[in-house]
Amino acid sequence: ASVYPNPVVDGLLNISFNGDVDAGIEVGVYDLAGNLVLRQGMHTTTLQVPIDLDPGYYVVKISGSGFSQVERLLVR
Repeated sequence: ASVYPNPVVDGLLNISFNGDVDAGIEVGVYDLAGNLVLRQGMHTTTLQVPIDLDPGYYVVKISGSGFSQVERLLVR
């Protein structure tokens, strides 16, 4: 999966996935303390997520059936 832009400056995060999303993909955004601050289901190969978070670093976890990916994200 691709997570862009990074850093997020315009309040919109894009996620694209090159695999099968029929089983559903879960996108979670966590602060550095491990608190879930945003959760979104992904049922298409591209997703635009409005990000209304305080500036700082976050962790994006993308997971599905037999798939998990973690990315660091900077919100400005």
